[in-house]
Amino acid sequence: MKRINRASFYISLIALVIFTSCDKDDPNDDPNPDTSCFEYIDLASHLESAGKTMFINTNLGWVLGGTSLIQTEDGGASWTSINTEMMCAHEQIQFINSTDGYLIDDFSNVRYTNDKGASWTEMTIPNPDNDQLLFYATASNSTTTVLLAWVNTDISALFFVSNTSHSVVNTVLINEMIVPGKKMHLSESGAIIIAPAKREGHNQREIAYSADNGSSWTYTEIAGDGEVKGNPWDCDISFPDDNTGYFAGKDNGYDKAYIYKTSNGGSSWTKISIPSSVMHDNFTQIDFADANHGLGIGLGSIHKTTDGGENWIEFPCFGEKYISTFSVSYPEADHGFITGLNGADADYSYRIYKYTGQ
Repeated sequence: MKRINRASFYISLIALVIFTSCDKDDPNDDPNPDTSCFEYIDLASHLESAGKTMFINTNLGWVLGGTSLIQTEDGGASWTSINTEMMCAHEQIQFINSTDGYLIDDFSNVRYTNDKGASWTEMTIPNPDNDQLLFYATASNSTTTVLLAWVNTDISALFFVSNTSHSVVNTVLINEMIVPGKKMHLSESGAIIIAPAKREGHNQREIAYSADNGSSWTYTEIAGDGEVKGNPWDCDISFPDDNTGYFAGKDNGYDKAYIYKTSNGGSSWTKISIPSSVMHDNFTQIDFADANHGLGIGLGSIHKTTDGGENWIEFPCFGEKYISTFSVSYPEADHGFITGLNGADADYSYRIYKYTGQ
């Protein structure tokens, strides 16, 4: 069956920014807020573009950039370039511990590593439709990694991969999920959460939950204001533990952000009331270090919560006039990493911002 491949959009440079302090009352009045709020290191020699960042702890992390991958083991002070031998742009990276991880490129090739990413081995994924699979999301627990793929216009599929053998041990087809979600979580008990999913005959996007490895599903509707609820790309999901989880997304009709929270592993969800400043910031990328401490990013803003998402405080140094943010990784409450773009510079500096503090 013929299908349209996804278009990749990545950024052409990246730099490291270490967040220090800011005493400005209005950062938008500063023509270059970096001079007073940040220190940064240019990493353009390592990356051809800027993509997703993932940190396992405060020291060990990776950044995707087109067909490039870089790694740090000292919290971003120094970086090592890694040759993955993948020809297409890197799309997703998922590490299950400090050594073992998976990498998917934009043409849905999958590779694994067991040496922190120093070397990568290609995996064989059985295709139930004899056509190109489009991988939408990955998630892992300590023993298993699940790959979510779009098979054709009628079927999605879950591929269960052993984290020991790095081979597919089970495939489950999902007939009702015509548009799989972009984000996913896999608990230690095997429960799977996918968001935002779309079923045939349903206009609204939903949060899908399965307690039996994808054989059956229950759904929570994402209640927004627009005609299309839940942009499948502008969203994020974060589970600091198997009971507590957060899902953030954007109402595509009215350009408003929303956050949902679960306290029972994803079987039910409650919409959190968030400030209007957050709602209109395209607040669509989140990560939680624990059940209370979270970072959320939007277009030109970075927010933090210390009470499980009930209240959010915006960092004053990140002014919408100058800075765009793309990806966030928050491994511990006193360390967070955010990829972003500073538009105040004539050459548009792409960076990773490092947050330290609680």
